[in-house]
Amino acid sequence: MRRARHALFLLLAQALHWVVVPQLRARLLALFGATVGRNVRIGDIDLFNLEAGFQHLIIEDDVHVGPGCRLDLTDQIVLRRGSVLAPECLVLTHLDVGEHHDSPMVRHFPTSHGPVDIGSHSWIGARSTILAGVTLGEMTAAAAGSLIRSDSPGHTLLAGAPAKPIRSLEASPQ
Repeated sequence: MRRARHALFLLLAQALHWVVVPQLRARLLALFGATVGRNVRIGDIDLFNLEAGFQHLIIEDDVHVGPGCRLDLTDQIVLRRGSVLAPECLVLTHLDVGEHHDSPMVRHFPTSHGPVDIGSHSWIGARSTILAGVTLGEMTAAAAGSLIRSDSPGHTLLAGAPAKPIRSLEASPQ
């Protein structure tokens, strides 16, 4: 039964590629078990590790996920209100170097997982990667191609591989 359910989730994820309207893709994800807010646009994305279905995907209002993004649903991914994933971002929620086939690398890099939480009004630049367990505070910006492997308190521009704080994004007094 578990394998049949997983196969159904894989088929549903593939069917999403046939949907050309980003708002409709968001509505279908909600029907499939994701939590999806209002005014959400989701480009042609890849969802993988769907053993738990789509329930680990939580998308608040006014979120945009660009085409080519890849989201690992081993653990929870939360995209807070107004956040944007530019095209081809990768969000990982687990690390597994080969536990299922007894790879000796597991001794050095044990299997782990953790949720990813992207703060409200954050922007993640094209082809950036966010690793498992990362929490980004509100108004975090990541330059294109960044490798985000640690938390950010928010109101910060990150860049690089690994990403480091470049400057504050605190509002200037008016």
